[in-house]
Amino acid sequence: MAATLKLTALEASAGSTITVDSATTLSLSADKLSVGGVLLSQGNTSVNVLTAASTDLADVAHTAMWTAKTKAIFSVDASGGAKTVQLPPANAAGRSTVSIVISVKATSAVPATVSPNLVTVNNSSGAEVFTLYAIGDYVEFVSDGTNDLRTGNEHISAKGFVFRTANESITSGATEVMFQAAEFTVRNDWGAWWNSTNFAAEIPYACRILVECAAFTQNAAGQLIFPSITRYYSSRASNEYIWRRDNRTLAPTNGGDAVFTRDFAAGDEIEYSVVNWGLGTQTLSGDATNGWYQGAYAKWTVLRRY
Repeated sequence: MAATLKLTALEASAGSTITVDSATTLSLSADKLSVGGVLLSQGNTSVNVLTAASTDLADVAHTAMWTAKTKAIFSVDASGGAKTVQLPPANAAGRSTVSIVISVKATSAVPATVSPNLVTVNNSSGAEVFTLYAIGDYVEFVSDGTNDLRTGNEHISAKGFVFRTANESITSGATEVMFQAAEFTVRNDWGAWWNSTNFAAEIPYACRILVECAAFTQNAAGQLIFPSITRYYSSRASNEYIWRRDNRTLAPTNGGDAVFTRDFAAGDEIEYSVVNWGLGTQTLSGDATNGWYQGAYAKWTVLRRY
């Protein structure tokens, strides 16, 4: 028969550790164990689905989903439109003992990606601290009692892909911006970075980006048009080339691609241009239907957000 022990006080008779015999199970009713003043509930992980347009994890209903847990996962169904999730205050009771994960829920109601139906994660003051762009994106936060901290357990899908839809004649030695009005198509732009006035990608936060650019020519003489990529700093206060081939004597074979990784700061822009190092006019290729592989294009892919 199971034994019931009723205590008004418990004191170690020797040393500072109380040990339960391995043959004995210590059973407590739900919500009856407190560690460091934080109540621990049965189960250490909670999984919750959010469907509202805006969710405040500090309200009464949602506080119960993460309090007394070591991990609380909030899977956001963004198939119906953009959503916002606000973290509870970093100094809220229980925050320092729980990690909070925000993810984009996979659902059969939408295709593999839901962008531009974004999920914006705000801190308790309402300031954006991370944005999720597609199904499978996620971010994990913990608290040191004062600040929200990202653990690095995260995935981001911000990216863009723009291609020319018309040919462009470029004279010898000239450098021109790769895109002009009515001569390009934005195939995707997860994050809404593309500026159709400056014809550049505007970067909203510090991050590491895979930059790609291809500049094809239709001239039979060979590939003499090359990418020329400029980085603008602090909303165009200054700029520098970050990829450019300034050498007329280079062999013209396979010279029209630029692929590299670079760290950028918030407020930077990436402007894609081309330079013609041929001795005569060259024709930059564009294709309205198959531009992503038969014409000039520019791409950016965020590898890591700082």
